[in-house]
Amino acid sequence: MPKKPIIKYTNTDFDSIKQALVEHAKRYYPDRYNDFNQSSFGSMLFDMISYVGDTLSFYIDYQVNESFLETALEYTNIRKIASQMGYNFYGKAAAFGTVDVFVLVPAISGDLGPNTALIPVLKKEPYLIPLEVQVIP
Repeated sequence: MPKKPIIKYTNTDFDSIKQALVEHAKRYYPDRYNDFNQSSFGSMLFDMISYVGDTLSFYIDYQVNESFLETALEYTNIRKIASQMGYNFYGKAAAFGTVDVFVLVPAISGDLGPNTALIPVLKKEPYLIPLEVQVIP
């Protein structure tokens, strides 16, 4: 009965995966495969398998990073995580434009000009936009 292979699952980069594959072949197939030359067909297979392992490791790390708010980079993932935490995203406004607003403000008794304490303020998130005051005779 063959021995159970020793596999390290912490090898995540190309070189460590390739080295582990070569060691595995040397340990468990010493009679069947012993051509470890860089230009051999087996070396090409080791390189291709290591490339696939390195690419899969990259995408696993990327997906794990995208599942936390502190490490997420993509805008859509940040929005999804924020909505899971209770943030309501309203999106962009459908339209915008310029508006002229006229308000009658009573004058101060015995003085010329409007009562500045009664001038309204239009609120726009997150800033307050003060109104321009024009005195119309």
